[in-house]
Order: sequence, then structure tokens, then C-alpha cells
Amino acid sequence: MIVAGFVTVIYTALGGLRAVVITDVTQFFILFGGAVLTIALINRELGSFYAWFPTSWAPNWDVQPVFSLDPAVRATVVGAFLNSLIYWICTAGSDQLAIQRYLATRDATAARRAFLVNSVAGIFITVVLALVGFALLGFFSVNPHLIPDGQSLLEDADYIFPHYVANYLPIGLAGLVIVAMFAAVMSSLDSGINSVSTVIMVDFLNRSNRGTERHHLATARYLTVGIGVAVVLISSIIDKVPGNIQEVAVKTNYLFLVPLFILFFLALFVSFATPFGAAFGAIYSFLAGALIAFWDVLTGQPGVSFQWIAVVSLLAGLIFGPLLSMLPTREKGWKTNLMWGSLALLPWLLISYLVAGH
Repeated sequence: MIVAGFVTVIYTALGGLRAVVITDVTQFFILFGGAVLTIALINRELGSFYAWFPTSWAPNWDVQPVFSLDPAVRATVVGAFLNSLIYWICTAGSDQLAIQRYLATRDATAARRAFLVNSVAGIFITVVLALVGFALLGFFSVNPHLIPDGQSLLEDADYIFPHYVANYLPIGLAGLVIVAMFAAVMSSLDSGINSVSTVIMVDFLNRSNRGTERHHLATARYLTVGIGVAVVLISSIIDKVPGNIQEVAVKTNYLFLVPLFILFFLALFVSFATPFGAAFGAIYSFLAGALIAFWDVLTGQPGVSFQWIAVVSLLAGLIFGPLLSMLPTREKGWKTNLMWGSLALLPWLLISYLVAGH
């Protein structure tokens, strides 16, 4: 993790957006090649496509109803649809990674075309990765004795792919697939580091208009290194977040993605929105999402489905952002804003008290 982060930070700091684009394209083909290679090898091992592609509901899969109001139901069809919808709206409308890519194109037409290609490619890659999962399920269902002692397809699904790569791929090919997994990590990391450093430079540091272009470039590189180090350090404690890979991704990503969208939404579509309302709307969105994501940790009770995180977080921001914008805070000074801010947080202090008591 440290080595991958170090390499990513270095080439991102030296090459900027151009290095990110070139390496991301290369890493995409490596990732795609690794997935296809895994499917091909399992298909050859088992003899045919029909030997591993599921034709019935596997016993280790969750039962997924169309819809349920029970928050303990892990996944529903409607929940999956809403999560995908919210994810794409928030990502396309506010995620700096997406906006960075829009701004790297020639014009609006090119940006739309790039988004269309990305959407189609996303569907294609999702199908391929799903087939990787089906292939691995089929392989270990046919060969249950190859599952490590103390593990099962139900409880340890996240470890099955690395186990297969390390033990059942030929030498050399195993290395290529491992490279593909690292490539997936690095392509996300470099884009994120570059976009965050760009936002800080443009929205904060460059507004002072001090220093030369060379000074700004050096500052951007120092920012890139600092942000990269921080991200690598934070990633070292990601195992503390409960859940499988999918749940961990949602519990961490949505906590920031949805509040960021709230800021953009209020700025673009709510004419009476104020900086105070936008800031506290985003805070409410974050706290609501965190409450749902870590309900089991905070209360010691059974957890709430990760599919409710984005929905509750979005509703909290859309409701409280406009409401708090109605408070008389515009151009009233920091003392007035501090008073209203303290009052705005009282409901969450009460909720925290009740949750802790529960």
C-alpha cells in the first residue's frame, strides 16, 4: 500500500493531469486484461462457460426483495436502483474527479461525448467484473477443497480472488493480474490527488495572485505530495470500517460525495441559498449518512443497510440546506453566524444523546 501510494504520488506530482490521463488509460487496459484473463483461465480449467455460469440462485447469495422498509434488510432491488441513481447524479454533478475530466476536454460537446463513452464503458466493465465473480464462484463451488481452512464463500468472499490469483494462476500471469489490481487502486488515487490539489490551488491559494507561475507549480507539487501522504495514512485504518468491500466503499465514499453534491445543488438551483445554509446543509448530510453507516458501531445494535446511507444523506441535505438558508445570517458577521450555527447543531446533539442512550 505504501509503495503503490509512493509511486502514484511521485508521478502525479511530476506530471500533473497529463500524467494522470496517460497512466489511467494504460491502467484501464491492464485492469480489463486481468479480468478477461481470469475468466479465460477458469473457463479453460472447468471446460466450458456453462460449467461455471450460475443457472440458479446460489445458497450464499442474499435474498433481495424488490423493496422493504425494514432497515436491517441488506439489499433490495429498489435500494440498488436508488443508490446507483444517486451515485451517478452526485458524481457527474459535483465530484471533482468528474469535473476535472470535463474541464480537460475541448468544449461542452467533447465533454458530453466523453461522459457518454465513460457511461458505456462503465456498464461494460461492470458486466466483465460480475463475470469474474461468477467464474470464481463456479471454480470454488466445483473445488470446495481449495478454499482455505477456516474460510467460506459466504463469509470470506472478498479474499477469494486474491487467494485464486496467488495460488492457482501460472507464474507470470499471477503477476499481471496483481498488477491489474494495483492499477485499479492507482488510477483512482492519482485522479483524486490531482483534483484535490487543483481545487486548493485554484479556489484558495491562487486567489491571492501572489508569486510567479513557477512558484505556483512548486506549491501544487508540494500539495500533491502532502495530500498523497495523508491519503495513504488514512487508508491504513480502512480495515476498521465494518462490512465487505462494497459496504466499506459506500460507507466511506458516500459520506463525502453526497454532501459535496448538496453544496453544488444549493449554489446552482436554490436562489435564496446562503453560505451558512449550504455549509450546514452539507454538515447535516454528512452526519445523517454517518449515523446510518455506523449505526451498529454507535449503538451496538444490528446495523442498518448500506443502501440507506445515500438516500438519508441526500434527503437531510436537501431539506436542511434550504431551511437553514432562511435564517438571518447573510452578512451579519461571524458572531451571529456562530450563534445560529450553535443552534443549528442542537438537534444533532440531541440525536447523538438519544443514540448513545439507546
